[in-house]
Amino acid sequence: MTPDPIAAPPPALLRIPAAVRFSGISRSELYRLAGEDKLTMRKLGRSTLIDAASLQRVIDGLPVASIRPQRRIEQIDARPTTAE
Repeated sequence: MTPDPIAAPPPALLRIPAAVRFSGISRSELYRLAGEDKLTMRKLGRSTLIDAASLQRVIDGLPVASIRPQRRIEQIDARPTTAE
């Protein structure tokens, strides 16, 4: 299988709004992560760019959510009724 000549590689750097859309992480959280040296930001003129590989590492390092199963509807409807 030959690579698609039209497909472009993913960007190495993302502007802040693109990183927010890509990751779902808020702008302020991205800056907090950068302040903790967990995310690499670079400057190009006045633009702040996020290193896409470091953003992916942050995402990959997030814990897996543990979701408890919901109560079944039958258990809720099985309450005793009072006769009038």
